[in-house]
Amino acid sequence: MDDLVFWGDPHAITRKLHGQVTAGADHVAVQVIGVEPGASALPQWRLPAEALLPTPARAPTDVSGRSGPAVRA
Repeated sequence: MDDLVFWGDPHAITRKLHGQVTAGADHVAVQVIGVEPGASALPQWRLPAEALLPTPARAPTDVSGRSGPAVRA
């Protein structure tokens, strides 16, 4: 059962989810349980999402610290 339902602290859960992706899963299903009726589970969904989803690419920064294309003089 522990291979199908991940439980524990957020770090342990995201580690197990990441292990599934590393092993070749092209998707994982996440269902948060234990949230009070009427309460949002969004904060609990954000933890694995932030750990598993690729981060968006950032624009390169030039030496002045400004984002965007560098301009040469």
